[in-house]
Amino acid sequence: MNPAPSSLGVSVYAGVLVFSMGSTYLQAVILQKVGQRIISDLREDLFTHIESLAHEQLNEIPGASWSPA
Repeated sequence: MNPAPSSLGVSVYAGVLVFSMGSTYLQAVILQKVGQRIISDLREDLFTHIESLAHEQLNEIPGASWSPA
């Protein structure tokens, strides 16, 4: 006995919906990990650059120029 066409359609729709939800979750996780990695790399590069400056160079920079505003 074959299932009714409407129940088959509901099953296919439910399967597509679950797949879509799983794909959306996976996309969000990957995007978050990539974003965190980019920010981490930028911070590490900035820290390395600041450490490479001579003390004289750091003393010449006024305190207000450290803030982005």
